Amino acid sequence: MGKQKIQHIPIWGGGSVDGYEVEFEPIKEPWCEYRMADGGTVRCRATVNKVWRVVDAAGKPSYLPDGQPNIVTNQNITIFASEGAGQ
Repeated sequence: MGKQKIQHIPIWGGGSVDGYEVEFEPIKEPWCEYRMADGGTVRCRATVNKVWRVVDAAGKPSYLPDGQPNIVTNQNITIFASEGAGQ
């Protein structure tokens, strides 16, 4: 891996972190489906647009306390709903 361009990445709730963008290829983007008590349905799916690897003050990859890589994503959530029968 060559030298990555460090960017300031805005995060939810305000503030920002430093990191670099990581190329990725979607493997699977399934729909989650739910049936509501009234018979209607809700379908939703998250689609990731960008992934950034967060770095520490020394520019090295950062990790969460449980050892997972610290990443930030930009994503879209798509939701479709239908009414139940008789609505």
